Amino acid sequence: MVATALSTESVAKKLFKEIDLTLKNNKAADIKEDYWGRRDLAYAIKSKNNAFYSVFTFTMDSSKVKDLTNSLNLNEKILRYLLVKLDN
Repeated sequence: MVATALSTESVAKKLFKEIDLTLKNNKAADIKEDYWGRRDLAYAIKSKNNAFYSVFTFTMDSSKVKDLTNSLNLNEKILRYLLVKLDN
């Protein structure tokens, strides 16, 4: 899940496309995006009360997760993200 507090939906969708490209660059497969739109945050983050959310589901080699985490940490447009390993 990725949350971003950008000003418009079109700008947020561009960011989510960048994240999709980052996933592809890190050899992720079976990428699916579930766009949730603008939602209220449970608490203010960086003085923002709402954000655009999108959930990405993908498969990736575990050795590439650190590279993905570094890429997401460097992107200042992302407020929060959560990576979860699912059992098959």
